[in-house]
Amino acid sequence: MDRIFRNNQDPNKIDIDIICDAGVSNIGQFIASTGENTEGSFKDEDKEGYFDLDSQKSSLFRIESRGDVQVWANILKRYDDFAKNVRKDCVFIADGPRQMVLDGQVKKLRKTRPTSTFVNTIVPKIRFISNVINSSYSAGYLNWFQIRDSFSGRYFWIPPSVKAMGIYMRTDRYSNFWEAPAGMNRGVVQDAIDASFSPTVEEAGYLYTNSWNYAISYPIEGIVLEGQRTFQTNRTALDRINVRRLLLGLEKVTRNFARQFNYEGNTQWLRMRFKDILDRYFDEVKSGGGLNDFLVVCDERNNTIQTIENNELHIQIYVKPIKTIEFIILNFVCTNQSANIEEMA
Repeated sequence: MDRIFRNNQDPNKIDIDIICDAGVSNIGQFIASTGENTEGSFKDEDKEGYFDLDSQKSSLFRIESRGDVQVWANILKRYDDFAKNVRKDCVFIADGPRQMVLDGQVKKLRKTRPTSTFVNTIVPKIRFISNVINSSYSAGYLNWFQIRDSFSGRYFWIPPSVKAMGIYMRTDRYSNFWEAPAGMNRGVVQDAIDASFSPTVEEAGYLYTNSWNYAISYPIEGIVLEGQRTFQTNRTALDRINVRRLLLGLEKVTRNFARQFNYEGNTQWLRMRFKDILDRYFDEVKSGGGLNDFLVVCDERNNTIQTIENNELHIQIYVKPIKTIEFIILNFVCTNQSANIEEMA
C-alpha cells in the first residue's frame, strides 16, 4: 500500500476520482485474524498457499470487539488519509466487514435461520465498526453481493465497493458527478444475483444513522443501492456523498482553468476574464441541477496591492449545493363527500 500511495500521490501526474477498497481491508483483517503468511496469499486456488475467505479459518475473523476489526479499521484510515490529506481530490469507498453479514458462502440473515435476526446479529456489532473515520471523503457500504462467474459458473460474494464504484462511474458517464449514486434511477446493482441482506425501513434507518449505506432487494427493480452518507459525523451538507463529489468536481475544474492564467499579468482585465469563465461554468452546473446559487469573487476586495505584490491571484467561490430527496412522506386523508378539500389542505 505504501508503494501504491507513493506512486499515485501527485495529482499533476495521474487523475483519480474514486478509490475502491475492493476487499483489501477484509483481506488484511482475515490474514491478521488467521495468522496466515501473506506470501503466496494471492496464488492460484489449485496451488498451496491460496487463501479463501470462505474457508473454515474465516471463522477466526470474528467481530466481538473493536480489537477484532482493528486491522480493517487501520486500512480504512490509510485510504481515507490518502484521499483527504494527500490527494485531496477524490473519495474512498469502503467495504463493511464480510463477517458482519456472511458465514462463508451463507448469509447470516436467512429464512432457514430465523433466530439470527437483524437485531441480535448486526445491531450489537455496529458499534464496533462505526465512527472509525470522521471524514466526508469516505463512504461505506455494508451489503455484499453475490454474482456468477460467467466462465466457471461458480457463485461467489464480492465486496460492495466494487459495485458501488461502478455505479459512481456510471453516474458520472450518463448523468452528472453531482447527482446521488443511489436509488432507482442510478443505483441499480447490475449483474448481482443476491444481496447479503435486505433491511426493512427501520433497519435501514438504523444503518443510515450509523453512517453505513446499504442495498435493498426489490421484487421488480432488483437490487438497488440505497443511501449516500459519508463517514462525516457532523451534520453538514458534506455528510452526503453527492455534495462532497460536487465540490471535488468543481475544485478540479477550477484548478484546471487556473493553470491557464499562471504567469500572466495580474491586471483588472485578467481578473474579470477569469471570473467570467468561472461564472459561465458554474451557471451550467446550476442549470443542470447541481447548485442553488453561487458567487465568484475575484476583484480588489480579495486582490489587494499586497497580494499583487506577492505575485498572487486570489479567488473566493461560494456555493449553495442542492440537497437531494432521501425521505418522502406521503399523507392520505379520506374525507366526506361534503368536505371542501381546498379548505382542508
